Amino acid sequence: MTALRISLYVVVGLALSTGIFVLNLLFLAKPLYALYADLFQSGQMYQGETRALMYNRFLLIVIAPCSFLLGSALTWVLKKFKWLALVLAVLIIALVIAAFALLEPVNETPPFLHDHPDAYWSGAQDGGVFFEITRAESPRYFVEIRHENGDIWTAGWVSDQGRPLKNSDFWGYDGGTVLYLKNGKQLQLENKDGTPIDMD
Repeated sequence: MTALRISLYVVVGLALSTGIFVLNLLFLAKPLYALYADLFQSGQMYQGETRALMYNRFLLIVIAPCSFLLGSALTWVLKKFKWLALVLAVLIIALVIAAFALLEPVNETPPFLHDHPDAYWSGAQDGGVFFEITRAESPRYFVEIRHENGDIWTAGWVSDQGRPLKNSDFWGYDGGTVLYLKNGKQLQLENKDGTPIDMD
């Protein structure tokens, strides 16, 4: 087999894998992720963008490899049965075009709270939370965490080793006593006296 033919099969395999991945992304990935989350009790946390990040990880470790393997298998089938090449190529192209034609534009405008205009939204299309520092007594800050509808979820005092904090520094919250910063740090929610907040 010549190098040109090998290169051709590699290109065809990658093209098929990419097409299959796009189709999975548009039609199957979210239902499969819901099933995956139910089976393995994964992806149910509510921590800003955590669910979106877990979904992205699912795409990388499950959907992408499966698409590549299926694309490779189809390439082998095409090598053996060349007449399938035209049929599969036309089918995949038609499905991808139809899928993109049915897509609705995603509204990228983040939620906004009129009663709390300074609150910072951290999240994605599937959910998130608002963070707002309402009192600053350096080096400690009183943070209010709100649901998307504006209802208060919890509140408490935090400190980042004396470094100043602003609303946009916060990244996620999962309902416990820990806040997550964009730089990867975790801050403990505390009462005024420094004791952990009561989650009851």
